[in-house]
Amino acid sequence: MKWNYRQWVALRGWVLTCLLNGVLGIRITELQIPSALVRGAEVTLRCLHERDGQEIYAIKWYKDRQEFYHFLPQSRQQKGVYDVSGFRVALDKSSDSEVTLRDVTDSAAGTYKCEISGEAPNFWTAFEERNVTVVALPERQPEIWGQRSFYRPGENISVNCTSRDASPAVHINWFVNGEQVSRDNIRHWLTPGGGGLMTSTGGLRMTARRHHFKEGSMRLQCTASLGEVYWSSVHVEVPLWGEATRGARSNGLFASGGHQNSALSAVVPALLWVSAAVVFR
Repeated sequence: MKWNYRQWVALRGWVLTCLLNGVLGIRITELQIPSALVRGAEVTLRCLHERDGQEIYAIKWYKDRQEFYHFLPQSRQQKGVYDVSGFRVALDKSSDSEVTLRDVTDSAAGTYKCEISGEAPNFWTAFEERNVTVVALPERQPEIWGQRSFYRPGENISVNCTSRDASPAVHINWFVNGEQVSRDNIRHWLTPGGGGLMTSTGGLRMTARRHHFKEGSMRLQCTASLGEVYWSSVHVEVPLWGEATRGARSNGLFASGGHQNSALSAVVPALLWVSAAVVFR
């Protein structure tokens, strides 16, 4: 392909413009917008920038192409807010580099853009945008249920972990003694709830082996996570059968699970001795 003179001039002008934009123009150095907003929470979005000697006319924030906040450095009334569904702008916590949103709802999901424009004569403009979702976090820790009081090597383990009321559903993982369990040993199911919330349960299905019991006990740990915004963990310690029975004896328990009363154990022989003395008198 042969280039004529006009094409070369146009290309050189385009390259020069790109270089000037990178060196002399207004630049956004960092856009801090989380990938997920938490329902009902407060969040601060940041748009850090450098103006490289250029005067800034306006910093504007958009959600799905609809402006909801601006900052005009040269204006007497620098801050401005527009109604957008999904949140309220906290004007007292917003500035030229950040905007704070309150009372986030599901409608806040969308595409957010920060746009910075310069004054005449160059009118440099820079913008960046991010896609954002909205999540609802569980209000309680996950719960482990269904475990037995002890296990023998070779017995099947069937234990469940449930995390309630989240949107979208949290992901359940299992760990045995700190090592993650294979997906093949976990069965997942969801239970829908009110307000679009979901309850997640992950069932651990595996066979107990001798090496699972470290110092006579096996640690079963459940984690519940939702992207980068939520992580919670709970665990139980399950003893080996022999260790459990030795512990029961040392604690003064009968094998049947009843409690041995030490005072009663001292009184019973005395009563038997008195009864024998009466019979043979």
